[in-house]
Amino acid sequence: MNDPHAAVWSALARTLVSARGVLDSDVRRRILVAILPTSMRGYLQKVMRHAYRVTDEEVAEQVRAHGEDAVFEATTCAAFAAADLRVLAALAAVRGSEEKR
Repeated sequence: MNDPHAAVWSALARTLVSARGVLDSDVRRRILVAILPTSMRGYLQKVMRHAYRVTDEEVAEQVRAHGEDAVFEATTCAAFAAADLRVLAALAAVRGSEEKR
């Protein structure tokens, strides 16, 4: 199965890592593969697993500790990482069902 969106998806990942930002590009790259900074680990795990449960107070706490731009960049990378894992799982499921035919 050829994924017509793979090039765009990869370009987005590269942009998240290479764009200018407050967080070092290596930190952003590591978040994209779910290697989370210790100081934000609990928050980013929640973003990745249960984003709908993240509260305004939790975000505010992270902003106080790290700054708004750093939290935005980390949150964006974590959300992309979670989406990427889900896309890969969905594609694997589709491929598996195609092989059974």
